[in-house]
Amino acid sequence: SGLLVGADPLAHMLSDSLASLPFETGGVLLGWREPNAVRIFRALMVPSPDRGRARYVRSKVAAENAIERALADEDDPLVGDVGEWHSHPRMSSSSVQDRRELRSLSGLAEFPLALIVVAITKGGMRTRVSGLIFHAGHQLPTTVTILDDTTRKKGTDDE
Repeated sequence: SGLLVGADPLAHMLSDSLASLPFETGGVLLGWREPNAVRIFRALMVPSPDRGRARYVRSKVAAENAIERALADEDDPLVGDVGEWHSHPRMSSSSVQDRRELRSLSGLAEFPLALIVVAITKGGMRTRVSGLIFHAGHQLPTTVTILDDTTRKKGTDDE
């Protein structure tokens, strides 16, 4: 499965992660699903009162409100919530807890869900982006591809 991430949402995740150091932050991913892929064109930060150096718990209500506001201006009916992202203020990818939570969420969802973890160190000197896709409670083999911003609209670079 492919996780296709636009350069703009990636820049927002990196910026939000850097601004939140030394604490974790995160939010939701907007995009659409394609055969064997999840395409992300927007990353929304969802502030959480429950976060720390190794903890970020997304507020369900705040996330739903952020998604509703973002989709109110969206003219593509295929665009929706395709997953979530959060940061790690150290060089680590998804944790056992991260995978457990997304596995559980994907078991309730009709479609695949993506998880992006942005690992970033103090001052942004080192960064690493990792991604996973889960469907029906199972983690799928995932390849992450960073796209340029010309791929915003569906069909612009489809073969």
